[in-house]
Amino acid sequence: MQRWYGFFPDRPPTKVDLVSAVCGVLLVALNASTVHDWHWVAVGAVVGAIMLGPLAQSPIGRWIGSATRDLGLAGRLLVIAIGIVAVLVLLFLPPIPGEIAVDGLVGVMITVPLYVLGHLLVARGIGDWSPD
Repeated sequence: MQRWYGFFPDRPPTKVDLVSAVCGVLLVALNASTVHDWHWVAVGAVVGAIMLGPLAQSPIGRWIGSATRDLGLAGRLLVIAIGIVAVLVLLFLPPIPGEIAVDGLVGVMITVPLYVLGHLLVARGIGDWSPD
């Protein structure tokens, strides 16, 4: 996995990663019929790949990940709530039309299962997996 150091974490994917991939597939399946312009979906996919790969593996990305893990359940729920509010604000403010925002978010959601699949193929195994 050394040659993929800048894109994938230096660990195998976990069960949480696999659940995220399944959720990504479901969200894309539920929202694919609402896509207005596939160009914005492609832009969202590129942004998602940058966020999940090199940006998450950068020093600041690792710091944010570490800080998030240290928050505990209540802190994580607060961060998720703030994220939801931010997305809703972006959807209803005039600078970004709602259709473009939704198309971009569908693109980001397409990236999640593809990223987890790539990580699984590179790692050749699943971490914290127990067949029992």
